[in-house]
Amino acid sequence: MALFYNLSEHLLIEQTELCSINWEMASENVVNINIEESTTQMIVNLTSSIDHKLNILSADPLYSYTACIYRVSEKPRKANEAAYTPRLVSIGPLHHERRQLQGMEAYKLRCLQNFLIRFGVGLNNLVMFAAHEESYVRGCYEDTINLNPEQFSEMILLDGIFIVEAFCRVLLYLHSPALPREQPSSPAKKFEYTRSATELQEAGVKFRTGKGKCLFEVMFNKGELTVPRLIVNDSTETFFRNLIAFEQCGYYSKDITSYVILMDSLINTPNDVVLLVKRGIIKNELGESEQVADLFNNLYKEVMTETKDFYFAKLCGDLNDYSRDSFHEWKANCFKWRVMLRSDYFSNPWSFISVFAASILLLLTVTQTVCSIIQL
Repeated sequence: MALFYNLSEHLLIEQTELCSINWEMASENVVNINIEESTTQMIVNLTSSIDHKLNILSADPLYSYTACIYRVSEKPRKANEAAYTPRLVSIGPLHHERRQLQGMEAYKLRCLQNFLIRFGVGLNNLVMFAAHEESYVRGCYEDTINLNPEQFSEMILLDGIFIVEAFCRVLLYLHSPALPREQPSSPAKKFEYTRSATELQEAGVKFRTGKGKCLFEVMFNKGELTVPRLIVNDSTETFFRNLIAFEQCGYYSKDITSYVILMDSLINTPNDVVLLVKRGIIKNELGESEQVADLFNNLYKEVMTETKDFYFAKLCGDLNDYSRDSFHEWKANCFKWRVMLRSDYFSNPWSFISVFAASILLLLTVTQTVCSIIQL
């Protein structure tokens, strides 16, 4: 009986353990099934949620417009925040609420009044046009605009008329619009920026002021570099920084950026500025030549331009080929020696007299020595 009892007890224990294992396996299967179902449900929910957001985006009237007006990114703004902040008048909604610029809003109203009188246009027609274009103009901005449709339409009307009036005055002043320029037919695929103005002069390049009003009419022909005149004053940095920032936001052309790169290449030191001022290419209204050099040397920081975007690639290539051939390299070296001799030995009349006297003395000594040898 004892043996039978022990055997029964052993079989009972094994059955219990087997049941426990089966229960654990069943529990694991249930857990895995629950996880799979949960994951599947999560995928369904996420797909539905994103699809709903895409439907809302597609239904938004602003979705069909491509943003082309951007806020300057943080990195270039930190380099000089004042250059990107309007100081007199706000155009568009980005600085519309700045208290310092509200004084010009009354002037915009006067511009609107002058426009209505001059062209005999009805105010109602202008308001209708602004209201009709409100959603389109709003969609041109990358940022979200915190103005309601009525406020935004008023801004479009006043700012638009202000710009038209400003352009009318400029055109009246110039008497004729600027002539369009032509793009280079085959820009160089590989290029390097040109030498500085003084280095080019040393190599025999002559500088001349261009007669055209377009900054891009820079030409190099038969050793002569023609550059249109540029007035450099307190607003020059702001002007170029804003246009560079606009071009870097995806504008199809990088021409202003290319012009700044070219000027930065020509100007490395204050001596380059002095040379360009002397040739009439730059009119310096900032004061010191160092200020002009610093301006152009810092404008191009944090900006990237691909070779195909550089408008003056072929010009730089022609300048480098001209200034680096054997004859002009020799000419540049002679120029450097001449400058060094002038600064080190002929910086004042007494230095010249001393060198001249030493040369005469050396010549007489050699002559005397030769005569003595002949007599022997």
